[in-house]
Amino acid sequence: MKKTKKLFIVGVVIILLTTMSGLDFLLHKGKDFKGTDEFVKELKSRNYNVESIEDVLKDKVRWFSGDTKILNSSNIELSVFEFSSEEIAKNEASKVSKDGFEIYAPVNIAGNSQNGGAVPLVIYISWSDNPHFYRSGNLIVLYCGTNLKVQYDLNRILGRQFAGLPWYIPGRKH
Repeated sequence: MKKTKKLFIVGVVIILLTTMSGLDFLLHKGKDFKGTDEFVKELKSRNYNVESIEDVLKDKVRWFSGDTKILNSSNIELSVFEFSSEEIAKNEASKVSKDGFEIYAPVNIAGNSQNGGAVPLVIYISWSDNPHFYRSGNLIVLYCGTNLKVQYDLNRILGRQFAGLPWYIPGRKH
């Protein structure tokens, strides 16, 4: 009887630990990054080799108002959009559709109507792979891909994705 009680207690402890780690994963908020340099430092601390950081001209990426950088790291590419404040980053993030394939463009690039006013514009994007958008502090980070380790690490660093496709799990119907 004592052995059964011990096994029961061990089982309950294992279930509680598993549940708590799962909740931590789901509810994890990430850090509040003020800039790309902090984010790169965090990637490096997790053994990502950041090979290059390239600035993207404003006229190349027109769906966010912030500065854009492309990080090439350990065979992945991340688009990092940096804004002057967290409030602006939140506002820009709200313009991305739930699946990540539509972005409501800033008014300043929407063009003009015949009467001179701004015309609302939705940009439809066909990504090269599954999009995953994350926001943390002044940053929005976009990862297009299905690498589960990268998705897990970005979730731990930046918090849960706010838009994009669900994680791709091989063998699961999607």
